[in-house]
Amino acid sequence: MFAQMNVFSFSRGQDGKDPQSRIKVGSTYRHAGPGDIIETAKVIDVGPDPMGIPHVVYKVQIERGQQRQCVERRTLNLQSFSEYFSESIES
Repeated sequence: MFAQMNVFSFSRGQDGKDPQSRIKVGSTYRHAGPGDIIETAKVIDVGPDPMGIPHVVYKVQIERGQQRQCVERRTLNLQSFSEYFSESIES
């Protein structure tokens, strides 16, 4: 969907790597929110939108207690995705 290219320079994450090199297609990341909400994101695509801004397309599973809701697909800019889904999960 997106062409792979480096367009912008982003701040480095907690691991010292920039989001462009850290966020990869097929990788899984997690965000623990308030109220025992866990969001798990699997990266589908990473690349620039028509304006040249890098974005991440991902599937997300939202869990709260024993309830699970699968959301088919979402998109966030690369920097926001990297900050929100800061916990990498080994697949």
